[in-house]
Amino acid sequence: MFDSSTGLLIRELAGHTNMVHAVSFSPDGTKVVSASKDMTARVWDVTTGESIRVLGGHTDQVYHAVFSPDGKWIATAGYDSEVIVWNSKTYDPSSKFIVGTGVFNSVMFSHDSKFLVAACGDQTTGIWNLKDLQSVAVFRGHEKFVSYAEFSSDDQIVLTASGDGTARLWEVGHKHLLYTFTDQFSSLQMASFSPDNKMIAISDISGGVKIYACHLCSGTNSEFINRAEQLKIRDLTSEERALYLELPTSAK
Repeated sequence: MFDSSTGLLIRELAGHTNMVHAVSFSPDGTKVVSASKDMTARVWDVTTGESIRVLGGHTDQVYHAVFSPDGKWIATAGYDSEVIVWNSKTYDPSSKFIVGTGVFNSVMFSHDSKFLVAACGDQTTGIWNLKDLQSVAVFRGHEKFVSYAEFSSDDQIVLTASGDGTARLWEVGHKHLLYTFTDQFSSLQMASFSPDNKMIAISDISGGVKIYACHLCSGTNSEFINRAEQLKIRDLTSEERALYLELPTSAK
């Protein structure tokens, strides 16, 4: 760990026996969870640097680990096609789910701590309800593995990054694609929202990082309508309106 103001090393967290893929702080900043190629995740005390608990439920390398925003849960994602949700107080695995035969590259909680989004090696991104682990949505469209996925701060949009060189915005409620960033990237490592949703940072394996304004991510209803008008190809015919739209009697 490093001091963010000086850049000086504070302490090292030693214990994993192989490469560490990811680290994440708890919301209160007192703990760190790490994910390792040694098939374990570890929880660390920030003050002492001691390993509090080894989370050993995976059968292949653990690629991502993160605390929920409310601090109650830890989610770990592995190359064994499993996501495990752990109680952050007892460190017992409260639930586990498996999706297909692909790997999980990342797992993130929604900001209200009610949902999980996972980036999968089978080119999909999945959302699950944390309460019962039922699938809420599966986003398909990337042409290679999805390397990372996260929610916007209002949990209305999911941002994904993929090995196909694109990042995509997905609308959670209607479960459809909003926008694709295709700016001559090589394979993407990560994409992330700014806290106010107004910008997106995208990184690729070549070492490049690009930042974009994201009007779709923080727009009002009128701004979304204006955007839809810009994308509109044509108006519906009267027959299509009668077939597809249920209008009030006064409007017919």
